Amino acid sequence: ASSTVSRALKSSALISWKSVHQLSLSLSTPLTLQNSGRLIVSLTVFVCVNFIQTGLLQKTIGKCIEKSGIGLHSGKLTTVKIWPEVARKGRYFDVSSNTIQASIDFVQQGSPLCTTLSKDGFAVRTVEHLLSALEASGVDNCRIEITPSDPHERTVEVSFSRLISSVSILSKA
Repeated sequence: ASSTVSRALKSSALISWKSVHQLSLSLSTPLTLQNSGRLIVSLTVFVCVNFIQTGLLQKTIGKCIEKSGIGLHSGKLTTVKIWPEVARKGRYFDVSSNTIQASIDFVQQGSPLCTTLSKDGFAVRTVEHLLSALEASGVDNCRIEITPSDPHERTVEVSFSRLISSVSILSKA
């Protein structure tokens, strides 16, 4: 099955793919404990993620977007630049010339109050609002640079929905 998906991705790499989440619940037979009289119910949850083609070409922003603001958690000035990117590059963060793909594969577990992506000792925090704005705008490919005043503090905290909607969105082939 994975080779079929791989072939499909290669044959239509310029077409946007969106995830579709399916949730299945399985309820086993309830059990009663004799000592306490409590009812125990076993519930199994399965989440399946499928990818479907949108039928649309992948998209990027028409020009660089730049925004500066004070970090919510750090209180320090942070500048975020979002650059157009070619098809098939995806959304990714450029952190000190190191690439972190905007993928669930790089989510750091145990990050309090925010989503942190990390790879090879580099991390970027509070990415959920920016990535949501890019998804809602249909932007499939872009490079995101974050320049903090402290090189160890890379936090995305500025509002992006209006900023992204202020530039054109281009189809990439």
